[in-house]
Amino acid sequence: MRIGHKVVSGFVIMGALVAVVGGYSLTRHYDSLHQIDQIIHTNTHEIELTEKIDGAIQSLKLNYLAWIFETQVAQHPADIAKAREGVKKNILDLNESLLSLEQISRMQMAWVDHEDELQEIKEINDLKRRSTQFDAINEQLGLLLNSGAYLQAHQLLNNKINPLVAEILSISFKLRIDASNEMKNALVRARDDTESNITLTIQLVIGVLLAAILFGLLLSRGIMSRIVKLKQVTEEIGSGHLDSRVDSLSGDEIGDIAQSINSMAKGLRKAIVSRDDLVREIRIREIAEVEHSKSEAKFHTIFDASADVLFLLDDVGVLDCNSASLGLFEYSSKEQLIGQHLADLSPEVQLDGSCSQTAACERIDEAYKEGSIQFEWICKKSSGEEFSAEVLLTSTILNGGDLLLASIRDISERKFAERALKASEERTRLLLDSTAEAIYGIDRDGLCFLANASCLEILGYEDHSELIGKNMHELIHHSRSDGTIYPIDECPVYRALETGEESHVDDEVIWRKNGSYFPASYWTHPIYKGDKIAGSVVTFLDISETIKTKQDLKQSHEYLRVSLEGTVSAVAKAVEARDPYTSGHQNRVAEIAVAIAHEMGLDSDRIKGIYLGAIIHDIGKIQTPAELLSKPSRLTGIEYSLIQTHAQTGYDILKDVAFPWPIALIAQQHHERVDGSGYPHGLKGEEICLEARIVAVADVVEAMSNHRPYRAGLGIDRALDEIRTNRGTHYDADVADACLLLFTAKGFFVQTS
Repeated sequence: MRIGHKVVSGFVIMGALVAVVGGYSLTRHYDSLHQIDQIIHTNTHEIELTEKIDGAIQSLKLNYLAWIFETQVAQHPADIAKAREGVKKNILDLNESLLSLEQISRMQMAWVDHEDELQEIKEINDLKRRSTQFDAINEQLGLLLNSGAYLQAHQLLNNKINPLVAEILSISFKLRIDASNEMKNALVRARDDTESNITLTIQLVIGVLLAAILFGLLLSRGIMSRIVKLKQVTEEIGSGHLDSRVDSLSGDEIGDIAQSINSMAKGLRKAIVSRDDLVREIRIREIAEVEHSKSEAKFHTIFDASADVLFLLDDVGVLDCNSASLGLFEYSSKEQLIGQHLADLSPEVQLDGSCSQTAACERIDEAYKEGSIQFEWICKKSSGEEFSAEVLLTSTILNGGDLLLASIRDISERKFAERALKASEERTRLLLDSTAEAIYGIDRDGLCFLANASCLEILGYEDHSELIGKNMHELIHHSRSDGTIYPIDECPVYRALETGEESHVDDEVIWRKNGSYFPASYWTHPIYKGDKIAGSVVTFLDISETIKTKQDLKQSHEYLRVSLEGTVSAVAKAVEARDPYTSGHQNRVAEIAVAIAHEMGLDSDRIKGIYLGAIIHDIGKIQTPAELLSKPSRLTGIEYSLIQTHAQTGYDILKDVAFPWPIALIAQQHHERVDGSGYPHGLKGEEICLEARIVAVADVVEAMSNHRPYRAGLGIDRALDEIRTNRGTHYDADVADACLLLFTAKGFFVQTS
């Protein structure tokens, strides 16, 4: 093989290797930047959606307050409808944002950590589950407000709506923090990938240079060994040994020369030898020049093909630049850039106020001294537009001179993202500080890293620095209300750091800065980083007023209960005062009805309603003529019809009283029979409320057992026979069984009149 062919083959192989490695590096760099761009874009959208969720949930809370206020105080139908529509719209906006957030998270699973996104989707589903609770809350709140139960409406707001809002805000905040961290990681990765590609390019250039030098050395060594042999033979021929010959086995140029020497040695002596030396020298020079030209061409090819902006410069200005620099600085030719100083490509003053000319010279001197420096710089395009750049100056030696290789990267988008992230963090801080609920966050060691304005205000601290970095259990949760130590391993907040369990506690106290404490209701939610617990977010409320309100409400309820029972008892006495023959009838019916209800296993509240309904079940007789009530003979048909009206009359008297039990229905239905034979409406079976079915049996037993104006008492046995005979026809079977069991097996009895 000819020497030239060998040289070409060697450089072709090195060129192919450079092309493969360079292509792979460029492809990987492009893919990485594309993926990072997708991550930043989707996470920016994710932050926007969480902010939209926060806005919707805050508006929802305000609309709930407006709904309650307008219904209870202002009572403007248009404003009430507007508040309700606002609630529905807020819930719709919340659900739409959650759906978009879930779609983004599922899309991100294609290029980020799968487990992180699964955790994020789990948290989004948790948000969706909580958001569905608002539908039931709307219905419940509407019923309370329509019925005038304003105190219960406020309790629903404080005990269910506000905690639910706080939980959603807490999870939304965590999602926003996770999105911000993903953007930060993406930007760091972009910087690292770019630096890696620059380093790979420089290493590739150096590798090619070293390979070229090694290849030249090996080739030169092979040539020189044969040239030495040629020299030895020619010296022998020059000394008269014309039979000396050169062993020529190669087919390259030196082999040709050897053959020429061998052929000319027969007749040409010193002249041939002199010409052979001259040819050898010329050939060596030609090979060296060719290799030097190829090396320079290879460097310039790599330099110009680089996607990064590259300058070659010295103290005076730019000596050379690649094509990428023209696009970044908006110049049409290299001649417009060459000769310009770094300060000429910058505004007069940098962001820190320093003069660009002075600062550029200092950076160049430092790069020559240190070998390499990297710094951020404000550059200026030919149009005058300024942009942020990251500059890497590396000293190098080229053509025997000390030069600087400058790599310039436009970091405007990164700076924009950093500003956007900072703005987002500020908005998050404003959002947290605008909530009435106190919120703080702790890391794995229990040290505070976040506290909103409400937290500082409730605890009595003036500045975040008093809480940040402090152990929150030791600061605000160290003791119980009786002063005993509260061990940290029993605290639900710190248990969440180990188990990942969410918790809600409303029977503990939290301590203020001044040493006082208050009863608190708090919620704790673990923070996950990947599949590991990184900390916890705690939301708490001072429930001192809530506890006082509950106590006042309990006292009020007790007072109303006593007043109600007293009023009902007074009404019952007023009814019986008009009918001396049935004096005590309603009380005895009530006693029997309560005993039957106990036997049937009814709860105490329902039994209370049965008792109150029974002692005034004949209240309708207040409108019945007294002479009919005390008539000693049997009633005529017309008179009996008048007596029967007392059931409906009793209902009409009681129906507008807001009892929590069916008192009016007991008065109306206690003469109805399960087979439809009763009055006033002929109701059947389950159409008659259970309370009325119980009072009906008790009424019959008491009436038959005791005296009436028109007859003597028939006795308890006759009364029980009536119940037994008509069980399942006139009287409810279960009620009848309970009554019979009381009197026959359990020895129950009622004092007769």
